[in-house]
Amino acid sequence: MQGHLVRLQPLTEDDYELISGWMRPGLTASLASGGPEFPSAELLRRRAETSGESILMVLTRDGRKVGFIRWQSKKYAGSYEIGGAIGDPDYWDTGCGAEATSLVLEHLFHARNAHRVQFTVGMFNVRTVKMLLNTGIVIEGLLRDYFFLDGRFHDAIVASVLRDEFYTLDEWGAIEDVVPEADKRAAAEEFQRAMRERWNGDVFEKLVGRSR
Repeated sequence: MQGHLVRLQPLTEDDYELISGWMRPGLTASLASGGPEFPSAELLRRRAETSGESILMVLTRDGRKVGFIRWQSKKYAGSYEIGGAIGDPDYWDTGCGAEATSLVLEHLFHARNAHRVQFTVGMFNVRTVKMLLNTGIVIEGLLRDYFFLDGRFHDAIVASVLRDEFYTLDEWGAIEDVVPEADKRAAAEEFQRAMRERWNGDVFEKLVGRSR
């Protein structure tokens, strides 16, 4: 997945070590998960293999690995939750995290037939809170005292975007199809011309004409 600022690619073995370092106790881990996790590279690898969680590395255009983004399917088909972090502080407030999120949203809705994508964000995560508020994603409510951080509990924001809402959000920009629309139309027209000659009128109208 390629954007203007970043590209997303599958993890290598070394990437698990890099993410493990980012997720040690500190600001990055707190923003990404609500608190320190102490995850080893092996634990991250096993979690990805057994939980159905998908993780991609976030790279700048010049190939620097600056963060990760992950998503996981929820209970009902077509429902997902997104999380992640820009682990390199030099790339905070640069738009890399927002673009990585938009690329995954595009993938889930446009390639995976997602219906609903959810975010659960700590009330202390000012960058992600601003992103949610500025993009038109629907704020559904609060989870009271959901995260424990710095000696006290903090609320979490629950937000989501539905399929039809995503396609109306101008903030994410136009979505480029994998197969150009002109090629799709050409294939359908070629098929219809051939089948009109081979099938009688009733069969053609029932099977092909309905899709025009």
